[in-house]
Amino acid sequence: MASRHYRGKPKIPSIGFDYVQSQAEPSFSFSDTGSLLTAAYFHRCCLRFVTSVPFNFTLHNPGEEEVQTSSRVQILDTGDLLIAAVRETDAGEYTCIRSNEAGEVRGSARLGVLVRTQIIQPPADARVLLGHTATLQCKVSSDQAVDYTLEWFRDKQIISRTGNQRTKVLKDGTLEIQAVRASDVGQYTCSVTSAGGNETRSAKLSVIELPFAPTNVKAERVDSGGQRAVNVSWTPGFDGNSPVNQYIVQKREVPDFGKVS
Repeated sequence: MASRHYRGKPKIPSIGFDYVQSQAEPSFSFSDTGSLLTAAYFHRCCLRFVTSVPFNFTLHNPGEEEVQTSSRVQILDTGDLLIAAVRETDAGEYTCIRSNEAGEVRGSARLGVLVRTQIIQPPADARVLLGHTATLQCKVSSDQAVDYTLEWFRDKQIISRTGNQRTKVLKDGTLEIQAVRASDVGQYTCSVTSAGGNETRSAKLSVIELPFAPTNVKAERVDSGGQRAVNVSWTPGFDGNSPVNQYIVQKREVPDFGKVS
């Protein structure tokens, strides 16, 4: 049994049967008896029945119903059956019936559809305390017959699986970063590529640090309506990648030594 896999858009997968004309009735010359064509979910495929002479033909899909053309399913002048955006329900055996005045002959081919490779648990934005461990998940669902490649990127730079002792990719696709630092902040992307489809999902990692102390602290006396008040102002420092909930202003009284001469 021949099995061909679709890998990319430039070529449409196809299998064919050659037609041989005789003086009596039409016949097929099968080079791939019982051929199986495997197509990726939501890609295109073509069942090809080749002939060098005019012929009458009909195509039947799984269930022995005559194939109905649509914007997604086309029967070309050459006899090819072209299916765009392949679905799981398209899988099955397709039969081409060719006939002339002397009789008819049938040729069949089976279409298998690969389950689309997709990320079912994508990474989510995370905020992690400085020095703690960050985990970004990326779980994939795919056809058992299809191998896929999973890679992680940080700000479009690929993350090596062996180049950093603090960073590792687990068997289920999760990215683990130990003892996170401020330099680990950025956008992380999980990329999955396979013959059954490609997908990428991204998330942002923020590292929560201790906030910096305010700067430019000033205390100014304000006289208003006979009342004395003090206006305290400052410039906020780095918030440590986490919103500042409140500022606490403390007052300390100092003794009055009187005027200095």
